[in-house]
Amino acid sequence: MTFTVSSWLDQGIDEYKEQLREVTLDFFNAENNLNRSGAKVHLLMEYFDCCMRMADLSRENGDDTRYLQGLRKIYCRMMSELNNKDNSLSCRMLSRKFARETLTRTCELYKEYDITEKAKILCTDFVQRSSLQ
Repeated sequence: MTFTVSSWLDQGIDEYKEQLREVTLDFFNAENNLNRSGAKVHLLMEYFDCCMRMADLSRENGDDTRYLQGLRKIYCRMMSELNNKDNSLSCRMLSRKFARETLTRTCELYKEYDITEKAKILCTDFVQRSSLQ
């Protein structure tokens, strides 16, 4: 049985969609756990790991739009947890670390597409909003 390029591509896309469905379910479970129980170190790590698996899967399959959306989702949530004064210092520090990592990846993608001005704006915003005071 010989495969044509079209059938090979269709199979690859179907596999990607299935993997994306699985990791999306993991993400929603992690997000629900975080929403329900509040910020705890192990829940932040679980959420971050699920989001990064989803983002990395998208990046590996050339889906830069979904990759960027995943990074944005992580960044926004981590900045929210960082700025929540009710969270413990260890959770806020971890949130800052994760936000910085996603920001770095976002800026790398922007650099690939020569969108350096937007990357500078994001970095400036992060510096202004990432204080642990």
